[in-house]
Amino acid sequence: MMTRRVLGQCVLLLALLWAAPVLAEGTESAYAQGWRDVQAAVGEFAVAQLRYPRGPQRTAALKQARDRYQAVLAQIERSPPPPTMTVLHWELLPLNEDLLAGMSTVVDGETTGDPVAIELGWAWIEQVRGQMRRTLRGESVGAR
Repeated sequence: MMTRRVLGQCVLLLALLWAAPVLAEGTESAYAQGWRDVQAAVGEFAVAQLRYPRGPQRTAALKQARDRYQAVLAQIERSPPPPTMTVLHWELLPLNEDLLAGMSTVVDGETTGDPVAIELGWAWIEQVRGQMRRTLRGESVGAR
């Protein structure tokens, strides 16, 4: 199931960020915490679909996770990255904005009861997560 893969990728990215020795103290630690918070919101988004049956409760949970994700992402965008993370920061931000668009598509589909929009949103999220995996592995932008 696509949602489980998304959740697994969130856990992987969260583990990588948690273990990053370059983000050990001070403002770097706050920066790393911001990325952990972003990934936690993505995890909450994925779990909401598994936890609740389709309906108002699921829609509300998805919207809440999406809104949290958007708020933390905006905070990261306003924070300068540590020097060692500058390149990765600018590679991941647009991907995270694309992920937000996919989340919004899912929320809109849940709100209107449109199963095609819901599937499109989850497929969009899965595609962006794949691009994130490649970026974190250090594959070149041209290889995407």
